[in-house]
Amino acid sequence: MGIYWKACVSKLFTFLTYIENSLSSAPQSSEEASTNTQPSSYDLEGLINEQKQAAEWRKMILGYCFATSIALLALYFQIQPHDVPLSFYVLSFTLLVSFSASLLAQALSMRFPIIAGISEQVGFGFAVLTFYIAIEIILPWTIKWVAWVICSLSLFLSFILYNY
Repeated sequence: MGIYWKACVSKLFTFLTYIENSLSSAPQSSEEASTNTQPSSYDLEGLINEQKQAAEWRKMILGYCFATSIALLALYFQIQPHDVPLSFYVLSFTLLVSFSASLLAQALSMRFPIIAGISEQVGFGFAVLTFYIAIEIILPWTIKWVAWVICSLSLFLSFILYNY
């Protein structure tokens, strides 16, 4: 049984390494590689600051998810089980995905930074979706659509602005 798990973990690391290498930037030509052998101290400082910011951001999302899950648990036991709306379960699911993706990003950040970045963005997107669902639950039926329009526009614009 132990050999089976070691083989599975080995294949998982091989797969993650393959994904990380395929997502990284294209290889440089030999001329570019010879001119850029020593990164400047400014580049290293910027990279270190960027990694620290990403780690702090992941910790904030994990803290948000943990606090919100405790509040949802307390609320769930205050409501009768047959009175819980479907949106409550969707809210719990999006919170679970946000927490899982952020935790995965935290775990992979040192060895697979590109995959960790993607996982971090997924976690952040689901954290934002969790916020909008929580707001939507308390709104009356007549204006729930406004929350979803605002949510859709915000996510769309943030995606566009982040990528360009």
